[in-house]
Amino acid sequence: GPQDVFPIKIAHVLAETDDVHLGFLELEKMLEERSNGRFQVDIFPNAALSSGDEETAELVNSDAVQMACIGYFSVANLNEKLGKFSVLDLPYLFESDDEYYAFVDSDYGQAMRDDVLKSTGNIWAATSYVRSWHCLTSTKDPIYTPADLKGKTTLCQSPVVFKNIVESWGGNVATVAFSEAYTAMQQGAIDAHLRPINLSISQRFYEVQKYATLVNQGAMVNTTLVSNSWYQSLPEDLKGIFMECLDEYEQIMRDFGETRQAESIQQMKDGGVTIIELTDEQKQLWKDAASGVAAKMADVIGQDVIDAATEFLAEYRAQ
Repeated sequence: GPQDVFPIKIAHVLAETDDVHLGFLELEKMLEERSNGRFQVDIFPNAALSSGDEETAELVNSDAVQMACIGYFSVANLNEKLGKFSVLDLPYLFESDDEYYAFVDSDYGQAMRDDVLKSTGNIWAATSYVRSWHCLTSTKDPIYTPADLKGKTTLCQSPVVFKNIVESWGGNVATVAFSEAYTAMQQGAIDAHLRPINLSISQRFYEVQKYATLVNQGAMVNTTLVSNSWYQSLPEDLKGIFMECLDEYEQIMRDFGETRQAESIQQMKDGGVTIIELTDEQKQLWKDAASGVAAKMADVIGQDVIDAATEFLAEYRAQ
């Protein structure tokens, strides 16, 4: 009947101080208030239900949880058809949050997201928002140019696109579980780390890595995953409330992304980290070194997808 309660379990792997968790708390409040309690939300942070993004996605696919958040970089790891999502992580392709949004919100971006549902069976990629831009943190030495990274043991995210980027800059890619990264840095097993800047705060990496170079080769774009079977089973009025809340939540997360970038840099400084901003000349060295990555990734992403994104951005910038 109309008073039935619809539980919503939400999973994510991040700390409770992280924007992702704070955003889900806002969503919980909206969903419960606007449905007069017919939605009952439980959030499971800190990798309580899964050790990483791929496992989290599987929970949604099997409707063990109804919602989750993962990076689009992990969507690329879910199956071969979705390798195209690594286009969002190509070095120096996108230059601003707005460019990412224009692309993911376009008909082309929407079609890419539709493929997530088609290829997984039940995962609906329902939102897109920039979390923060990448920086290169280091333990012992400041890094100004790719030559400074040469031979340094460097941690990055798992998709092959990041390994290619790090290797193009001369770093040696380390494979360490995200949960063990802090200890590895503390013990000096990891020299450097390519990751979105706000994770240095929420995971406290700033305590063990004292330099941060703002390489900004790309941003981490997240998506909210929703179990499609669960959504389709909702009564019409609750579907409407859910969509309304989801739209507002997406905007909240996009606004977070804008403000948190500057805040994260300031928090790093407050934590005793030396922030290295690149000159135009230095930045060009990073761009030049990484210029072959797109060609290396063509098999995974699809040359057609790389061309479509490149053309889209050229038109967008010409407006």
